Amino acid sequence: MTGAVRAEWSASESADLFTDGVLDPGELWRRPLVPPRGPNNGATIAEDLVIGARGNRPLVMPERIALRRIAVCAVVDDYELRVASIVPLGTSIAWSPPGPIGPIPGPRPPDPEFPLPARVTQAWIERTAPALEAARVASFLRALERRGWSQAELVQRVRPHLPRGSR
Repeated sequence: MTGAVRAEWSASESADLFTDGVLDPGELWRRPLVPPRGPNNGATIAEDLVIGARGNRPLVMPERIALRRIAVCAVVDDYELRVASIVPLGTSIAWSPPGPIGPIPGPRPPDPEFPLPARVTQAWIERTAPALEAARVASFLRALERRGWSQAELVQRVRPHLPRGSR
């Protein structure tokens, strides 16, 4: 079960976990994360999970997993909660991820605060947002949230103007 702003589901690297189907867990493990990087600063699902687990990783994995959508519920401010059932298929196989994950980094340094003008106007957003580098999008959105912008306002007024792949 997880929740997100409805518009963000289509950009998620793991939205298919909340649909009906069958997946190869190894393929899922190797998927690159959509920028910005994951909460633990990993570049792939595997790297992010291993960093968050302080270097621990699975030793066995099912050959495949069956997914079944259980529910999709609208929540406040255009959030959507999705619930799915995940069941292992086939036998469990000994497994280790391909290649090294690399050193486990310390906490992510804080993003420098994005400088906002005293008055944020729609015209300023439409000029500024399309020119943002991918690495600055998250701090831009957090700065607007600190100013009191709701998720609904960000989805409606800001995200359509962000560079492709950052929305």
